[in-house]
Amino acid sequence: CEISESDGVAYYTFDAVAKDDRTYTYCVYTYKTDSAYWQLYFITRENKYNRYADDIEKWAGSVKFE
Repeated sequence: CEISESDGVAYYTFDAVAKDDRTYTYCVYTYKTDSAYWQLYFITRENKYNRYADDIEKWAGSVKFE
């Protein structure tokens, strides 16, 4: 998979087939804080990923660590 960046946050996407034989798209964002790395997974059916891609990017950009 290829690593991309959005608003300073690295992410990558990949597709996987689940036990129900449906293909899902995983969009994984990695955040770096002072003491750790955090990963946040957004998962949707492959055929709906384009519908939610902009929302996923917006949601990922709203994550805050305190």
